[in-house]
Amino acid sequence: MSIKEYKRYKDDPFWMKSKYDGVSGEQRLPVQRRLRKGEVKFKKGDEILYYPKGKVILVGKKAEQAYRDFQAAASDEDFYMSQYEESKMEKTNEIKLTSPEYKKALDFMSGLHSSILKAKDKVIKFLERKGFDEMADELASMSKGQFNRFVSSKVHEQKLRKHIRTLLSELLKK
Repeated sequence: MSIKEYKRYKDDPFWMKSKYDGVSGEQRLPVQRRLRKGEVKFKKGDEILYYPKGKVILVGKKAEQAYRDFQAAASDEDFYMSQYEESKMEKTNEIKLTSPEYKKALDFMSGLHSSILKAKDKVIKFLERKGFDEMADELASMSKGQFNRFVSSKVHEQKLRKHIRTLLSELLKK
């Protein structure tokens, strides 16, 4: 496994050289209050850790520790999110467009009345009753918008195919 840099966001802390003398801590607070809280003075040109979100500046050992903690949390988040995305991809790839169960489930759904197709839970119950559990699970994880797009593209397309096949077969018989 190769070591990759974590994904960066605009509010991530970063190291920079200070442009002026100052005191570490929350920059919205007055200098005297920051000094009373035990914050450290820094000079122009010193390395500082800047957190853009809260406008916080850290210096010295405290900054180094904070940056190490941030890097550890960011790389963990990146790793776990990549695992989540891979598992979602595997799940969506389980039901292939070419699989016979998928085609049978689509064929079954195309036979349902359009009023039933508007209700996601009714469609899922019908699929479960007929033994299309994988397709029912796939539809259950979809949002309402995704479900409607699926029905309008795949199911209505299948209905049209069926209708065209019956028309063509009738024409060929005559």
